[in-house]
Amino acid sequence: MSPARKRCNITAYILAAWSTVCFIVFMVMAAGLIEGDEVTEAIVGVVFLLGAGLPAVVGAGMSMTALRPGGPNGFGVWLGLGWNSLVLAGMLVMVVIGVFFG
Repeated sequence: MSPARKRCNITAYILAAWSTVCFIVFMVMAAGLIEGDEVTEAIVGVVFLLGAGLPAVVGAGMSMTALRPGGPNGFGVWLGLGWNSLVLAGMLVMVVIGVFFG
């Protein structure tokens, strides 16, 4: 793996870990703090999207950058892409639940 691909992959792991920690913290925080106040819900939602969503999107992009189009890709490259994609999917599910059932 080239040094540039290796840097992209490491960055994707760091962003995936950050997104996962933020996702868990915001879920725990939202479960305990939101009592029905719409302003608080909106603020937590924006912070949630910026704190966990944006790094997950960038991390998925970095993982895709580390993919080699024509050749074999190691398990580590796919792991970073899958991890960031799972965080994004979890966020999408939470947004859909919030929109339809919130």
